[in-house]
Amino acid sequence: MPSFDLETQPWISVRFLDGIDGLAETGFADLLTQAHKIADIVLPVPPAASGLWRILYLITARITELDDFGRLGTLKEWKRARRRVLEAGQLDPDDVHRYFAEYAGKFDLFDVERPWLQDPRLAEECAKSTGINKLVIGRAAGNNLVWLSHHTDLDPQPIRAAEAAWYLLAWSFYGPSGKITARTVNGRTESNMAAGPLRSRISFHPLGRNLFESLVLGIPYPGGEHARRPDADLAPWEENWDEHQPDPLGLPPTRKGLSGLLTGQFRQALLLSPSPDGSQVTDAWITWAWRMQPTEIPDPYLIYDMPRNGGMPFARYAKADRAIWRDLDALLLQGEMRQPPVFGHLPDASATGPLRVRAFGFDQDGQTVDKQWFTASTPPVLTMRDRDGAEPEYDHARDIGHTRVAAERVGSDLRQALRRAWFALSDPEDGRGKMRQDSGDGPWVPQGMSRYWPQAEALFWQMVGERDFGYPNNAFIRVALTAYDEMTERHARRGPRVARALERARGGIFATWTPAAQPPPEEQSA
Repeated sequence: MPSFDLETQPWISVRFLDGIDGLAETGFADLLTQAHKIADIVLPVPPAASGLWRILYLITARITELDDFGRLGTLKEWKRARRRVLEAGQLDPDDVHRYFAEYAGKFDLFDVERPWLQDPRLAEECAKSTGINKLVIGRAAGNNLVWLSHHTDLDPQPIRAAEAAWYLLAWSFYGPSGKITARTVNGRTESNMAAGPLRSRISFHPLGRNLFESLVLGIPYPGGEHARRPDADLAPWEENWDEHQPDPLGLPPTRKGLSGLLTGQFRQALLLSPSPDGSQVTDAWITWAWRMQPTEIPDPYLIYDMPRNGGMPFARYAKADRAIWRDLDALLLQGEMRQPPVFGHLPDASATGPLRVRAFGFDQDGQTVDKQWFTASTPPVLTMRDRDGAEPEYDHARDIGHTRVAAERVGSDLRQALRRAWFALSDPEDGRGKMRQDSGDGPWVPQGMSRYWPQAEALFWQMVGERDFGYPNNAFIRVALTAYDEMTERHARRGPRVARALERARGGIFATWTPAAQPPPEEQSA
């Protein structure tokens, strides 16, 4: 029978600390036993990496027993236990092997009874398969036009089993909603499904000096202070289907504790079809998993924003054109934005050294359109977060927040100035750039903003590195003026009327100028 056991088969790309051998692939067991020697996971599909980290957090918590909050008592005692784990410097190999021995065979991608994160019933409950092209995000499938992919359903090409595991994770966490392959259960046929739990979202993760630290630091503390690990805290591969197979027409299995947070909100059901030797996947079934949807559980790695008009918080969306530093203050302190819970319980730098932040985002719509995925990391900034009783020289979280707000406000003023400048050219005599609400941005805005944001980011990190947050508005205004002048300089030569109109629009960039020792740029040049 074909087999691909993710415990032992190489499928996770990693980079070791010594960096001598470049990238390597490993399985779950070796990854965890050597985590202290590994610098980072380098999975080429960011949405798959985002899901993989959540699964690794759960397994690491099982191995270290940091999932049993009741045994450890209060949050303070749980933090002490985590510090002891960090001080050990690595995961105990015996504990790692003990966990995988308990669930031997449960990580097999092609297990007949319960393949990992899949539902074997789909082969009978679906009249036809969905196809390998649909599984591989980015391939053209069905009636979609061929743009960046030259794959067609007339000649579907198989993929390595390791790659299939990546897309299995990506679909489980970021899958779309809407129409999909029909599934018939107890005579009821349905063909629509709900979106995955991380659909169109951006998630943030703490990074330590090695993979071991990153995994331990990423374990969240959910629930009450004295809630012992509940019996229902079972991941999908830890459940025993011999006793009870969940009903797809009802609610998904109740998962509490860490499993509920990290692996308890899947909405898609998948099944992979292997080649005879198990080295490749040749076909796939993808359909809905449950007809009834439970209450959504807040994810510990997402930023939650409060609606301006009140209501429930909502997870921040991923935007391919929004750099990670623009969300940094939300990770460091509480405010109008809700900090991801995992960042509220991090230890100080004495236990781990400076910590970085990794972001995984997938810019998507709510249903089927996948625009762009991305990943990014910050320099070591988590030692600068807002803490009770922090020493003044280390408490720069609010300074970072004010600096980010200044960059956003100046960017908004630059956008308005570019809009007004463009529309002012149509009426240079008036020079006020009158615009209707539906008049759009004009061609200068995207070009000007593409000049502003990279320079603003470089300036931001310079200010953070030098701990110099004086007059951030003025600093970003100078960057904005450079971008504005680059866009309008050629047109200013068309005559005094046009030049006057452009200069009036330019004045809007100075809206937040703060009186300082240095005069505004136009006064310096006078």
